[in-house]
Amino acid sequence: MSNPGYYYLKGKESSDINKMLTREQVETAKQNRSHIAIEIFDSLGDEYWKKLAESAKVEDNQEVQRVYAKGFLPFAGALEGNLFTLNPLEIISIWSKKRELFEMRPYPGYQLATILSCAYGAQSLESKKWKNLFTRLFSSSEGRDSFRDLCKKDAASSKIFFNRLEEIRLSLSDIAHYREGTRESFVDLSRKAYLEKDQLSLKKLDEIEARIKEYDSDGFLGAISENWGNGMIRAPY
Repeated sequence: MSNPGYYYLKGKESSDINKMLTREQVETAKQNRSHIAIEIFDSLGDEYWKKLAESAKVEDNQEVQRVYAKGFLPFAGALEGNLFTLNPLEIISIWSKKRELFEMRPYPGYQLATILSCAYGAQSLESKKWKNLFTRLFSSSEGRDSFRDLCKKDAASSKIFFNRLEEIRLSLSDIAHYREGTRESFVDLSRKAYLEKDQLSLKKLDEIEARIKEYDSDGFLGAISENWGNGMIRAPY
């Protein structure tokens, strides 16, 4: 289970909003292997994941996604029913293990983010309709439509589900805060800097670029944000 010593801002109270992960915490997290998701990776064996990565070396991107979706089914099944958290350092730990197995390939990261968001969002829901979401819904091309129907028919549970996913977004925000050194929107700063010719915003962009070069020189943390941005479940309405 999760390491209780991990830093985590639950709920982002105003007094905590500017707190930042430290480099020591992040580097330690990259080596930590205590999360249940990592235990499941290990239980399936490195050879299983090596064969999956090899089988996904095809040119058609849709086929790559299909191969990974099928290949992650045992992982999704093993994760189901486990209680776990996804604080920022735990996400870093999980993605560090993912990098060991798949280097910086994005598609396994997309599948991993989908599975984790499905399982985490449904943890507190009693209805069986919300269990095994990835296996039942998102391992096939028809999954999104099925999920939309489920959300419409059970709006109350849907609200709880997506409220829980906001906790993951807070964790991702903490990772971005550490990587960029600010919680200001990069898009907003870019608009002000280049469209409105705001010099302060341009200076902040330069500071962000310098920070990223120092704290995320290999692009690992940026890849986490990209993987979740493409893989996390979104409300279908």
